[in-house]
Amino acid sequence: WLREVFLPEMITSTTNHWGILRHPILILDGYESHAQLDFLWEYGQANIELLFLSVHSSYILQPLNLGTFAPLTSYYRKCIMELAQYDEAVPVKKSCFVKCYQQA
Repeated sequence: WLREVFLPEMITSTTNHWGILRHPILILDGYESHAQLDFLWEYGQANIELLFLSVHSSYILQPLNLGTFAPLTSYYRKCIMELAQYDEAVPVKKSCFVKCYQQA
């Protein structure tokens, strides 16, 4: 998902609506595959800053999760549910997830 959806979306939207160059930050956990050289190179070439969280730091960040990300998650979930109800026979495409996230 990171390579097929997130990275292309970040590459195509490198400027904000004022034309100012953006430098997105991707916050990652300590998952081993995120630290592989090809992954680091690919995101470095796209000017995406990688921020690796320390192992076992999620309990410290819990207030951030509740206060900042809870409203975002709520709106995002609502958007996805609306898309899913629109046509139950067709699965929601991954690219729609990015659009919902941007709207949130």
